[in-house]
Amino acid sequence: MFTLIYISRATSPMAPQDLEAILKISRPNNSQKNISGMLIYKNGEFMQALEGKQEDIEKVFTIISKDKRHDEILVLSRKEIPERCFADWSMGFKNLSSNLADGHVDPDSFFSDKNDFNQGFTALNFLSSFYQN
Repeated sequence: MFTLIYISRATSPMAPQDLEAILKISRPNNSQKNISGMLIYKNGEFMQALEGKQEDIEKVFTIISKDKRHDEILVLSRKEIPERCFADWSMGFKNLSSNLADGHVDPDSFFSDKNDFNQGFTALNFLSSFYQN
């Protein structure tokens, strides 16, 4: 199992419908390739983790890298992992732009769907690295 985590900057502000359009394409494509992951958007910045076979992750990342909706792409991690962190999500997603209050994220409100709770701690650990940058 392989993971790639990157951050990038949106080339223009992303409205909720723009983000939904990304997910509408990404989720079925990732499911088809057995890729899981998490995407976070915050005030014009993205952070994404992708998990799966290295060959599949590298192909998807090549496509992502050419997407004109973002630039300043910085890979934070590219490595083998013992198991998936986001096994149940073809692409978990959270828009934090409207949920921020003094840089604090309330863990109780991070996921509106309590079915996501099992992976909540993993996602919150992933999220905490977003705030350290």
